[in-house]
Amino acid sequence: MGNLVFVFSFLRRRSSLQETPHCPVDGGLSPWGSWSSCSLSCGGLGLKTRTRGCTQPAPAHGGKGCIGPYIESTYCQRNCTWTDWGTWGSCSRSCGVGQQQRIRTFLGPGPNGFWCDDILGGNIERRFCNIRPCRVDASWSRWSPWSRCDKLCGGGRSIRTRSCSSPPPKNGGKKCQGEKNQVKPCNTKPCGDSWSNWASCSVTCGHGRRTRYRLRSYWTVVHVISLLIPVDGGWTPWSVWSDCSETCGQGTQVQTRACINPPPRNNGSHCDGPERQNQECHAAPCLGL
Repeated sequence: MGNLVFVFSFLRRRSSLQETPHCPVDGGLSPWGSWSSCSLSCGGLGLKTRTRGCTQPAPAHGGKGCIGPYIESTYCQRNCTWTDWGTWGSCSRSCGVGQQQRIRTFLGPGPNGFWCDDILGGNIERRFCNIRPCRVDASWSRWSPWSRCDKLCGGGRSIRTRSCSSPPPKNGGKKCQGEKNQVKPCNTKPCGDSWSNWASCSVTCGHGRRTRYRLRSYWTVVHVISLLIPVDGGWTPWSVWSDCSETCGQGTQVQTRACINPPPRNNGSHCDGPERQNQECHAAPCLGL
């Protein structure tokens, strides 16, 4: 009877153990294996790989798999190799002739390999950009000297001039604002006879006398004659040369003068010669692509 109780108790305990579920085991990555041979044996840029497994431990009883890559690759080579060019940078100027550059790097050579050609400067490439003319707003040249007065007395005029040429407007630029000519009065003293100021009294007390005098001026005669005699026109001095019309290569400079020194009067002849003259100018050479 006692043996039957023992056997029954053992079977009952064994049945209880078999009904207990196994604990889940999460997988663990093994160490990386050795690198494979390079895919290229000479020159160029190859690949080599290494692997690992999810075996330490392997996932069991519903445990999680390993997290992370099972294979890893890297470049390999015998000789130096350039990488691809990067994107072009921004242009150094918004118009005119600017520059932009792009860069690349290199992968150094393996044992007994050769360095890349032009290793000292081959990592940078430059090109010209925005090769279109800039808009140039016009500006006045310096004023010419004042012209000779057109009258000897009685109020005349003196004139000076400037030109819109330093630089002239280009490529849609604004024109000069303001006056091209300026006029100022000159020789304003009246023509003809005129009394002098009164002199001091002849005595310091009592009755004395003060005097003034006038001289017949020859200016009256000169002025009348000048109204009858033809006056030929005269040029003002040349203005300074304008800036060169081009920012690179060959361009043109301009200088001007005016027939107002004096202006022609009384059917006098106009000035001989040009009012404007040009000359070639040379700026820095234009750079192409």
